[in-house]
Amino acid sequence: MVEFEKLLAAASPDAEDLNDVTKTYNPMSLKDAELLVPKIKMSKIISNLAPSDVEVNRLIVYSPDYLKNLSSILSHTSRDVLHTYFLVRDPPISMQLN
Repeated sequence: MVEFEKLLAAASPDAEDLNDVTKTYNPMSLKDAELLVPKIKMSKIISNLAPSDVEVNRLIVYSPDYLKNLSSILSHTSRDVLHTYFLVRDPPISMQLN
């Protein structure tokens, strides 16, 4: 799990990029955002979190490059490591993984 966290940290934008609105303000369609990281079903997550009368078609992606890197990281990480990560980081999410 430590190696997984190192990969996530390495993929994260640096502090300079986080303060640059031209790099952190990336409006796009939900479909396009999902293409950046197909292993995460953003539309499902958003529909579960949003009020039932709200339809989300567009969103602001903070770091498209991070999502692309995350996609690669997830593809090369075992399910056991992911399960352990979410168990430690967010127990309610890990319950949904079973």
